[in-house]
Amino acid sequence: NDVDITGKGFFSTSLGISVTKSIIRSKFQILADVSWQHSFEKRYNEYFGERITYEYRKQPGEKFNYALTVNYIINSRHSVALSASGFFQDNYKLNSAEVNNTNERSTSFTAAYTFYPSIPFRITTSVKAGLPGKDIGKNAPGSTAYNINFTYYLPAIK
Repeated sequence: NDVDITGKGFFSTSLGISVTKSIIRSKFQILADVSWQHSFEKRYNEYFGERITYEYRKQPGEKFNYALTVNYIINSRHSVALSASGFFQDNYKLNSAEVNNTNERSTSFTAAYTFYPSIPFRITTSVKAGLPGKDIGKNAPGSTAYNINFTYYLPAIK
């Protein structure tokens, strides 16, 4: 394993719960998600292509993810959604020692509109604004994203 400019992933495991509650049948829903993620330590033998002779082990901190979404179904062709989501992550560990000021957190807000022109097809546009805290880490975004998604559901094969 080597540390490279493109990065190498960590094996991780997560445990979470998702809850959906319909407030007004077929009109208004609230969804909540929470999860905890543990990443396992990774050992490296190379650093940017150069062989290293010293011990280099890295492990991301424990991570807590959260999301709260509100969906409103206007009619059979239109719906809107608002959501808030983010994460908190503890400090990284390098060779089993905690590295100070490597904790991260981020919160984002998303507004989306979905149009259903036909049963198997939908178009969703969204705007997402990331609001990192003052303890931003290098992987915590603080930007705005504009998206458009086209989804087509294939019919069941019998």
